[in-house]
Amino acid sequence: MDWISPLTGLLGVLVGGLITWRTSTTALDRQLQEAKEARGESERITVATGLSAALAALETQAAKTPPDTRRYADPDLTREAIRREHHAEQEWEARWETLLRAVRMAALEVRDAPLRQRLLDATTYLQSLRMMEYAFPHANRAWFLRTAVDHLIECVYAWRRGDTPPPAHKALDDLKHSYELRVEEYESDARHEREEREGRQRERAAARRLLPPGEDRA
Repeated sequence: MDWISPLTGLLGVLVGGLITWRTSTTALDRQLQEAKEARGESERITVATGLSAALAALETQAAKTPPDTRRYADPDLTREAIRREHHAEQEWEARWETLLRAVRMAALEVRDAPLRQRLLDATTYLQSLRMMEYAFPHANRAWFLRTAVDHLIECVYAWRRGDTPPPAHKALDDLKHSYELRVEEYESDARHEREEREGRQRERAAARRLLPPGEDRA
């Protein structure tokens, strides 16, 4: 039985090696997981910082939203005054669109799919005052837009902290409804224009067929 002692020693070495390998592997896996989580946290901080800056600039522009003077139009308002108001609104929207693009680009960096989609949808619904006008028939436009942007900022910080995101805000629901109504109107107008154009073409074709032979059919 002299061979038993060497075998026992060999088994002990193998078991000890296996335990050591397993312990090392577990420690390495834990280190890799911690490193992955640290990278994810660092990424969230970076993305949230950039996105927050873009949304803060959008909120500042929202506070500068021109009042809807058409609703309270003065019948004696001069043409020059109307032109100035229209120009001011155009300038505001040009800046607004630039800031929306910045928010959209920053949102594409967000790995959280629901938050990313909420932000991208919002940049669609917030495109222009004309697309949004049904959302605030009785509300101050600047206040309404600041409320909507504030909600998006709250969503970003909730994601940054790892908290449950706030529920969908009524302001964004109203913006979506307004956007969809406007799209329906544009599509309806385009359809009517196409039908009218086709009707005129049919009328001209019928009139040409009724012309006597030799008459100009141009």
